[in-house]
Amino acid sequence: MKTKSSKLRKLEKGRYSILTKDMDSCFLCKYQLVDIHEIYGGSNRKKSMEHGFCVPLCRYHHEMVTNKPLQNLVLKQMCQKEFEKNHTREEFMIIIGRNYL
Repeated sequence: MKTKSSKLRKLEKGRYSILTKDMDSCFLCKYQLVDIHEIYGGSNRKKSMEHGFCVPLCRYHHEMVTNKPLQNLVLKQMCQKEFEKNHTREEFMIIIGRNYL
């Protein structure tokens, strides 16, 4: 099993969200036991952590967003819209490499 680097552990510990200030309850239902979901995963996971493209989700909603492409797309669009309130679409494209709107 691969161990996490100290840099990755530091990134995971410092995760925040541009969509919500409350990182202790589910973004969708306000349930208290949550996992932190990086909205843009895969090769963009670290970028999601660095730029606040994360949301707290209860186990039920985390599975729903992970397994249902439409729900996943809605969350990605919400995040991009929020990012573009203070930044340009070009900046978003440089970070993530794809437009979801």
